[in-house]
Amino acid sequence: MKAGFDLSRKLNVEVTDYGVAVKVPKAKILSVEPVFLSIEELRDGLWNKIQAQDLDSALWATLELARWKEATLPEEAEQTFKKLLSEKLDNLHLHVETQFEDEKSSWPPQF
Repeated sequence: MKAGFDLSRKLNVEVTDYGVAVKVPKAKILSVEPVFLSIEELRDGLWNKIQAQDLDSALWATLELARWKEATLPEEAEQTFKKLLSEKLDNLHLHVETQFEDEKSSWPPQF
């Protein structure tokens, strides 16, 4: 899964003498790319044979992991964006204010 920002939606950047205010859409899942699954060989254990339900359980565990990541990935993308933007503008000694579209607050922020 890839999370990020749909920049075809409104993006707003305001620069003042004291800071930069950036308003972007909330991050979302942009794509889900299938993972290639290849089982090259299955071997039964010495005591236990591999059952179809063993493979089903392993695949369901992978799907559950993907669902868990889906819930957290957009927020991780937002935090990464804020961090990278701050790092890029740090040497300019500007205050950086980042707002995501669904947040309720005044715009633009006052520096």
